[in-house]
Amino acid sequence: MLIHGTEGPLVPGEPLTTRPGFWAAHLLLLCRSSDTRPEWFGGDGADADSTAESLFDEQAWPVFRVPFTDGHTVVLVYGNSADDPAIELLLTHSDWSRPETVLVADGDRTGPGLSWSELYAVASSPDPAADGLHATAVRLLLLLPALRGPGLPADAAERIAAALCAVGAPPATAPTAAAELLRGTVGEAGHSPCEGSPLSGGTGRGPADCGLPRRLNLSRAQSDRLARALGVPACGC
Repeated sequence: MLIHGTEGPLVPGEPLTTRPGFWAAHLLLLCRSSDTRPEWFGGDGADADSTAESLFDEQAWPVFRVPFTDGHTVVLVYGNSADDPAIELLLTHSDWSRPETVLVADGDRTGPGLSWSELYAVASSPDPAADGLHATAVRLLLLLPALRGPGLPADAAERIAAALCAVGAPPATAPTAAAELLRGTVGEAGHSPCEGSPLSGGTGRGPADCGLPRRLNLSRAQSDRLARALGVPACGC
């Protein structure tokens, strides 16, 4: 498997999403409460441990592809380097010379991340002709670590809980799990549209550069087209 600009023993990770314990292994890192249980996400602790062995395998780095509008793909890479492990979220397009970094999680989480509107737009706009994950619930939960607030809709927790149920989480604990996941994402430094998520065509350097396509090294027309396709402002600041 090849992703331009990313080196390592990359393997398709999509089949892992159907294994018991996957969502606990992927999402528990967001949870701050010591009361959080793997069972909240489906499966049990043994399932999560077994799946985690594959998810964090130094010899085979899982890659999860989330294709969406107009030939774009968000790619999540478990970079399981023994010396410098990190989970990376990249934005790619066949016309681009390199991917753009949306998030790097290596103990801390750095990068512009995604606002809720961007995250939900990607999750709900699959490209069925492209390889990767197409179910909205799966896409939403997979990309959830990139979420940055503020700007959450009133029903954000409800939507996350519904997604959890769709992938096999118990309905009785899904609302609690959803609330805990939101605390672990938007509880950090807030995402401002002016700070330049790649999906909004910003630069990540603040209001003075807001709306410029430099962040992705794209033309303004390409950046505006991407923003329109996702229903987010190209600048608007």
